[in-house]
Amino acid sequence: MLLSLPLLCASLAAASTLKSQHHQIQKRDDTVCTDLSVSSNNGDRKVAIVLDSSGSMAYNDPYDLRIKAGRALNDFLISSSEASGSQKADLVTVIDFDDAAYLDYPLGDPGKANSSFDNVDATGGTYIASGVNMAIAQLNGGGGGTDKRSAIVVFTDGEVRVSHTTQLISTLR
Repeated sequence: MLLSLPLLCASLAAASTLKSQHHQIQKRDDTVCTDLSVSSNNGDRKVAIVLDSSGSMAYNDPYDLRIKAGRALNDFLISSSEASGSQKADLVTVIDFDDAAYLDYPLGDPGKANSSFDNVDATGGTYIASGVNMAIAQLNGGGGGTDKRSAIVVFTDGEVRVSHTTQLISTLR
């Protein structure tokens, strides 16, 4: 799956903002992605933006940086009004999850998706697999292939029930 460089930049900007506001940023021992790249911005991508809306986000993301980063990624995508010549329009879906997944914006034009980020709150449990499963269904159901041109980008604090983590790994394989 292709991950977007602007996403990395938005995440780094968010981390820098938090640090400058004297909040503690915890370093995790998780493996770091080192193969993030965008080979071009010619469009024709299908991207699922999946946002954690569980209760822990009220404490772990009090400034809604995950929502701002999701919007920044969406703004990077090529809308139908921006498509011309060699640039093809992208497609995006916006999903949030807590105990269940919620479809905030079905796979469609990124130019019309920004208001869907307003639906993301911070209540409930954390069931990441529900958000990823809905993202897979949206990307596969939107017509056209997904090979080498689709991505699922998940913004989360990573607090999840262990049993759901095992299920998520199984689903992704």
